[in-house]
Amino acid sequence: MAIEGWQPQEDGLQEICKLLEQYRLPIVDQSCIWQKHQRCSQLPDFNNYLAFILCRAEGDVVNIRQAARLLLKNNFKSSYHLIQPAHLQYMKAEVVPCLGSLDFGIRTTVGTIISKDLPKILDSEVPGFADRPIAIFILRLLQVGLGYC
Repeated sequence: MAIEGWQPQEDGLQEICKLLEQYRLPIVDQSCIWQKHQRCSQLPDFNNYLAFILCRAEGDVVNIRQAARLLLKNNFKSSYHLIQPAHLQYMKAEVVPCLGSLDFGIRTTVGTIISKDLPKILDSEVPGFADRPIAIFILRLLQVGLGYC
């Protein structure tokens, strides 16, 4: 069971990043990658790793973040009911700050994740946020609607 202060294990993070990197390479044995993916996806905190990579990866890891985004989005859509509540809470807390991301793909993945509990999530306190997410979300909508962004 995930706890509030969940942090990825370095070896698990490296293994998943390597998997995500290989996942996008056309020269790699895709059946082998699929088997590794299936093994990793059985781990209860696999989606936590994907959320962590999506939201916190830095540097030249755009492809890895994109792969994490796609897998997380697909896993969330197909297996929401199987994800343990503590893991859901971690993922939602991790991705809410990305609501204002300039990357459209990240915003859509965040939308997929938080849409299950959207009203509750948007009107809650988020550590590290000065305002509730709803205030940021409404401001962003107004800016887009008025043509400021």
